[in-house]
Amino acid sequence: MGGTATAASAANKAATDAFNIKAAVTMFPAAWWATPITIPTFFVAADLDSTCPWQNVRRMFELTDEAPKVYLQFKDGGHWLGSLKHEETYPGDFTVWPGNENQSPLTLWIINYFNCHLYESASDCTAIYGTGSDSLCQSILVHKSACEAHQEPHHSTTWTSLPQTELETINLVMTALTMASALIDNRW
Repeated sequence: MGGTATAASAANKAATDAFNIKAAVTMFPAAWWATPITIPTFFVAADLDSTCPWQNVRRMFELTDEAPKVYLQFKDGGHWLGSLKHEETYPGDFTVWPGNENQSPLTLWIINYFNCHLYESASDCTAIYGTGSDSLCQSILVHKSACEAHQEPHHSTTWTSLPQTELETINLVMTALTMASALIDNRW
């Protein structure tokens, strides 16, 4: 529920304003909804995640067009890719960086991301949004199938052009499907 709760909180403009929330990282969120996120958000998905399909995460990314955003989709990864302990349960579903075998593959990128948005660190912003070989989307150290980073607000979809009532209907349907899937899989 952490990734979904993060996305829901980031989409709550009154809360982000009231509590001065400046950025969010949502890893493998279970559902998407029709409320656009208005703070910088880093979305993480994985190709083989059957708990939180990458298509839902991608839709949230596409709906976010009022703030900087990053989308990282790990190739051949599952839901527990961000966990340090999941290698025991999911052998082969864990990527490490040379010399950083005890860290999740996301740790340093998330640090860069927050340093960029919380401390306005130019070098960290370059690490996330840059185009050099050591930037997030260009790095060979990230086993990815998709990566997209926009430091400026970027409209990347037609989802937001739907009337609000249609977006709300889509939201309800997707939430119901996610709940039904969890019930069927006995995960709820």
